[in-house]
Amino acid sequence: MFWKKKHQPATRILLVEDEPAVLASLKDRLEMNDFIVLTASNGGEGLSTALGERPDIIITDLMMPIMGGLEMIEALRKSETGKCIPIMILSARRDQKDMELAAALGVVDYLIKPFEMSELLGKINDVIENCYSSQGL
Repeated sequence: MFWKKKHQPATRILLVEDEPAVLASLKDRLEMNDFIVLTASNGGEGLSTALGERPDIIITDLMMPIMGGLEMIEALRKSETGKCIPIMILSARRDQKDMELAAALGVVDYLIKPFEMSELLGKINDVIENCYSSQGL
């Protein structure tokens, strides 16, 4: 299980994934670890949800209909609301160019599918700890 400090509020994660089975499975696993999970099935929905809901972390796929993950991240980084939200990528794409572009956009991590849930939870924990320590909490 994932451990969170008692003084931390429930972390809100926006999960952007176009595969319904993957989205449902990840949502369930994250909720079992006490996260509040918002979902979107493409980058356009993800952008709208991120700007409206201001999640603590965004986890997104890259290849999606309507708007891909990198396009969504580019749009978020141009907005006042989205420029500082930590973003992680979960993708089957192993292309070095995508990884470099993601890094240039300030993505905090890039996990390649398939992945271990424990690895994802550990990376989320790292983001939470870094956010709280940088805020002096």
